[in-house]
This record gives sequence, C-alpha cells and structure tokens, in this order.
Amino acid sequence: MEWNPTTVARKNLGRFVSLPQDFISKVPAAGPNLDRQFKLVDKPALMFRESTAELIHLIDKEGSKDACSTAFVVDGARGSGKTASLLLTASHFRSKGWVVIAAPRVSQWFSGIEPYEPSADGSKYYQPDLARKLLESIVAWNPSALEKLPSLGSSGQTVANVAASGIAGAVPAHDAFEDVVKSILAAKDRPPVLIALDQFNALFRKTEYCNAKSQPIMSNEFAVAMVFHNILAELGQPKTAILGAVDKTESLVNSYYLQNLLQKLPAVNKTAGKALDQPAVVDLASRDEFEVILPPSINPVHNDAFAEQFKQTPKHISRVHIPEYSHSEVGQVLHFYSQNNVLYKEVSDRLVAKWWMISQGNPLDVFKSCISL
Repeated sequence: MEWNPTTVARKNLGRFVSLPQDFISKVPAAGPNLDRQFKLVDKPALMFRESTAELIHLIDKEGSKDACSTAFVVDGARGSGKTASLLLTASHFRSKGWVVIAAPRVSQWFSGIEPYEPSADGSKYYQPDLARKLLESIVAWNPSALEKLPSLGSSGQTVANVAASGIAGAVPAHDAFEDVVKSILAAKDRPPVLIALDQFNALFRKTEYCNAKSQPIMSNEFAVAMVFHNILAELGQPKTAILGAVDKTESLVNSYYLQNLLQKLPAVNKTAGKALDQPAVVDLASRDEFEVILPPSINPVHNDAFAEQFKQTPKHISRVHIPEYSHSEVGQVLHFYSQNNVLYKEVSDRLVAKWWMISQGNPLDVFKSCISL
C-alpha cells in the first residue's frame, strides 16, 4: 500500500507502506543504509510502527497551536529507524497539504564540499550554492503553496518570486533563502508548517571547514545554520512544528553538545524503549593541566569547542525515543525482505526468534544480516 493521510490507523501498524514517488523523488539521499534498502526492493517502503504513529500525533498537535512551544528531536540507538520515522512523518504532512521545509542530509552542509565565503564584517560565512539548493528544495516540496504567501522583505512579491530570484542569481541566494523561510513562518492564513531536519546533530558541532587561521569553523558561524538556530532559540511561530532526527550511524556527525542536552531529557512518547547505556566517548582534548582525563560528571561536554562558544541554546526540546523492533516486527520485516528477494531463506518462527535475539531487535542489524546471507 502507498502512504496517504488515511494510513495512520492502528490496523496498519506493522505493515510496510511505500512512499509516494512524488515524495521520494525529492529525497536524493536518505542515508547509506536506507538508500541501499530502497535499491534492493521493488518499491521503496518503510514499516509503519507505533512509535511513528505517535510521532505523527505529536507533530499534528504541535502544528495546530497558535505558537510553537518545542522542537521534537527523534533519538534512539544507531540504526533504530530514526530517519525512517522522519521520512514517513514528512510524507504524511506533505500529503495533508502542509508546507514542508525539509533537509534529509544536514551533514552535507558542513562536509567541506560546498563553496563558502566570509561576510564583509567577518561575522559569518555564506554558502551561495547551498542556499540556492535549499531554495530549489523548498520550491520543489511546495510548488503551489509559495505562490500564495507574501514576502516580508520584498514588497509586492510572493515567496515564490523571491525564491525564483535567489535561484536565478538576481539577488544573493542567502538573502533570498532567509527571506523565504521568515516569510513562510510569518504568513497569515497559511497551512501549518513542518520543518524536518535529518542529522539534526550536525547543526551543533564543528565543521570540516577552516577559517583563515586554519581553525575549525563551527556550524553556528554559517549563515544557513543561523537561520535554523534563530528559529530554535525563539520558537513561538504560529501553526509550526519542528522535527529533527539524530544520526548515530556516521561518527563525524556526533555532537557532544546535543548529546548532553538529550541525555537529561525523558522521552515524551509512550512507545519509547529503554535507552541503552551509551559507551563513554573520551575526547583526548578533555584534560586538565596535569594531563588527567576529566570524567563526564566534571566535564559533561568534553571541552567541546562548539559548546564553549555557542550562545543560542534551543528554547525547548522534546525527546522522542524510537525503540528497537519487537519480536513481531522482526517477523514482519523478515517476511518483507523475503517477498522482495532481499532474504533468500524461508521465514519460520524459529528464524524470527533467532534473529530477534541476535540483533536485539535493531533494524539496521536485521537488514545487514539479511543482505549478508
């Protein structure tokens, strides 16, 4: 079955639903593991889980408020399905007519690939090509909605006009991007807005770029990231929901700052599993003057260079924890892989029980076991 607004029903829990082609075509990369799964099956599909249903309910409720009060951050073990939950949620609200501002791979903003330049006063860094790509993405995700929204910064222009000018180079791309985002959020009588950012932790760490002194540039020094940091620090936007998903698969995306914030927060969803103890991460720079490594209780952010200079703390964050697969979910996914010729093995109760125990219900480990046979 294909995802549509009526899919969110208890009778569909545990079923695999295909993402609409119009949606999946706008997600050039969902991550190495999901991309691989999508290529191996006839049609990209994801399991509709109870945790995703609960996340959709939370976002729906937040988007109906007069003022956004929190940002939901999807957390969980490595490979537990955080990106899958974000994609299904974004697809759901786009199909309901919401304005969606989505970025599936935030780490690419700061990977050192995009050209960058300092502002005239040296207070921030611009990424013109990236800003242009983000404008193209916003237009692609919301082809008709932007035509009806007025621009804040350009009198008599619509948001669509401003975006087109930024894409064409008629105005600086970043100025257009900032105007487009601010105008969408400030517009009256608009549909609800969902801001969905995968690899949310990449917004809170040092980047692969360096300044003129060969020192690492922090993500909050880039103008594109500043737009989202300002939104998170202020909140209060009408009919707006903010959703981020943490990436724990790629080590270079890790953020000590965000990890420290999230580990203090209880999960707001009832389906949250018991969080596994995270291995201690020791930053070798976290030493005192006697070269003694400081424990987390004394140095909770490990002398994280980002945390030391970041001042725009998010106003409020709600942690949504994605649990591992249950026994029945492992059975459902094995049958799905078998039907799509990913798993060349007969699925029996014995096999399900064995793989559930071996993988501890981790979706990524189940998938890797299937493709390794």
